[in-house]
Amino acid sequence: PVEAEGDAAVRWRAVAEGLKKEAELLLGLLGREAKELEDLALHRAVVDTDGRSLRLHDLLGDRYVVLSFIFTRCSDVNGCPLATYVLKELQERLESDPLLNGRVRLLSLSFDPGHDTPAVLKRYAARVQTPDFDWRFLTTRTQVELEPILRAYDQTVMRGYDAEGRELGTLSHLLRVYLDRCLATGDWTDSRQADP
Repeated sequence: PVEAEGDAAVRWRAVAEGLKKEAELLLGLLGREAKELEDLALHRAVVDTDGRSLRLHDLLGDRYVVLSFIFTRCSDVNGCPLATYVLKELQERLESDPLLNGRVRLLSLSFDPGHDTPAVLKRYAARVQTPDFDWRFLTTRTQVELEPILRAYDQTVMRGYDAEGRELGTLSHLLRVYLDRCLATGDWTDSRQADP
């Protein structure tokens, strides 16, 4: 069926409104230096599956850290479900390695705080997490609190909107995993820069 010109214009306006909302979230971050953004991100509050607030920085320094960004509603089997499965496999290998067991922490940070509450993440984590391994599932209280973290780690997320400008719950993103390679400083290597 051919769409009326007015319907297409309404849809484009809705998309533009959705993009405008995202741009407003980022306006406060424009002009900051990369190091300043990283420092800001590390000192941002995140929330664990028990609803406890802590700083991302507090989870670094005492172990090697693997950080991934996910969202629980992801329906792309080659996206978040795959990343979570790979980290589950890594967890199992690390648990059986006497040299690495207890020296690595996994962090899975949701970029969908509106849906991925601590309770939702707790249910999600229960499917993959073993009781004695340090794998934390984290979120933030709001999207505004999350934005500096996403920007610091160059994690772009595009949200889907319907014709009326309502969020659909669909998110498009690149699958990235970061390795904390320096326990003292918290310097990160992302999956695009890691040596094979």
